[in-house]
Amino acid sequence: MINIKENIDHIRVYYYSNEHLFKSELIKIGSYEFYDKYLCNLTPREYLDFLQFLIDDISERKTIIPDETTSLISYMLGKEILTKQEDNSFAISENIFTENYQDLTKKFITLNNIHTAKREKNIIESKIHNRKVLNKIKKRL
Repeated sequence: MINIKENIDHIRVYYYSNEHLFKSELIKIGSYEFYDKYLCNLTPREYLDFLQFLIDDISERKTIIPDETTSLISYMLGKEILTKQEDNSFAISENIFTENYQDLTKKFITLNNIHTAKREKNIIESKIHNRKVLNKIKKRL
């Protein structure tokens, strides 16, 4: 299982040792669920460290293509990070970090609040559904 929080201090080694696991999990569940499952429990500093690592990772590539990692970064930043060039190749947008530390922290908190609200909504809907099912069973008896 992926555990970013416990490995944030050596995220580069941890990520590259488990890169296949990260990528397959991102493909399987998508950016929203990946964020919900693995990134919501991070502190703002840990979140920014992980985000910076991901950006460094794609910046070091010889060829940049849209993939799961770029989708996750775009989701984390709330904007598309790649631009298509005239030759149909892709490049990282020049203005990827126009926000300062406080703005990125606010974005992180807002994203966490959205995820928390969605989880709570799902719990409430599940409880309502369970009560309806229970009431139907009671009526049958």
